[in-house]
Amino acid sequence: IRKVLEVCRKTMAGTDQTLPGKEANLFKQIVKFYETKQYKKGLKAADQVLKKYPEHGETLAMKGLTLNCLERKEEAYDL
Repeated sequence: IRKVLEVCRKTMAGTDQTLPGKEANLFKQIVKFYETKQYKKGLKAADQVLKKYPEHGETLAMKGLTLNCLERKEEAYDL
């Protein structure tokens, strides 16, 4: 997961992808939910961030990983 996030950061270099406080905390929760296999909670948190910041690359990546773990691969690919 750290590798994926690192690639996202490098890909998004030069664009402002910094989240404000509330959403940054939500993103940290998304990662924790993923690491503890609480995928539904992670998906819900990702949707909250993406509602305000639909182009946030790292959140999109985490949502894709989470959907993949929930066997919702087609949805993950569509991101």
